Amino acid sequence: MDFITEYKNKINNIDLYIEDYLNSLANVEPVLKEGMKYAVLNGGKRLRSILCTEVCKCFSGDENKSMPYATAIEFIHAYSLVHDDLPAMDNADLRRGMPSCHKKFGEDIAILIGDSLLNNAFEIMLDNTVDTTQISAAKVIASSAGIYGMINGQARDLELSKKPKINESDLLRLIEQKTMALIKCSAISGAIIAGCNDSQLETVNKFAYHLGLAFQLRDDFEDYDEDQMAEHSCPNFINVLGFDKAKEKLSYNCNEMIKYLKLFDNNDFLMEFCKFLFPEFVA
Repeated sequence: MDFITEYKNKINNIDLYIEDYLNSLANVEPVLKEGMKYAVLNGGKRLRSILCTEVCKCFSGDENKSMPYATAIEFIHAYSLVHDDLPAMDNADLRRGMPSCHKKFGEDIAILIGDSLLNNAFEIMLDNTVDTTQISAAKVIASSAGIYGMINGQARDLELSKKPKINESDLLRLIEQKTMALIKCSAISGAIIAGCNDSQLETVNKFAYHLGLAFQLRDDFEDYDEDQMAEHSCPNFINVLGFDKAKEKLSYNCNEMIKYLKLFDNNDFLMEFCKFLFPEFVA
């Protein structure tokens, strides 16, 4: 089977699992259920959920045991995007080419859609947590989504937006929490569910760190032309470091990512996945 077909199959399996779970929810207001589906089943690379399930498989873990946690991470990611798009935050009218949730359902319902996804993330993990290993995985996800991770990163982003200029250290601390926290916890939770030892977890952590940073840098390059045309350009590695140094940083992190990924067992799919994500930098 070629990589693209395999990748599409994995996305389809995750989406079917999510859809089946949402369909099973009883006594929920129809607009909430519709909105949750709209927010989470709207495309995307499924980077985070695939990292969770595939890292688990790399270390001979059970993919089925990792799927509820992969789903929880997708719910958390989707909720964060719903709330980020709100007028009080980024005030975005579109998300992946479709009307953002508050444009389709109204601001009040969009807030509740985000709240529902966040709460259901913890419900699906708790419903499937039967041992201390899974408790540890859930704790990593919760910490990465909360005040020590993504939420703190969002607050830092709002504070930094008030500064006329930020440096690389400011930006890195922001990205480590706002963008990278969920990417890292996706890989680490999968490794925990697989029963990895401390040395293996450290390898996974380093792989995920460099992947998360490379992913942000790649997004900065993809958004560069659009940001240049914006009246107030968002802080990113290109306007902080300059084009050439940002590209060098992207190349470095891709190399480091692959260095640690090579230490995984059964890493064929993730190798191809990294080539797909960073075709210019991963041979």
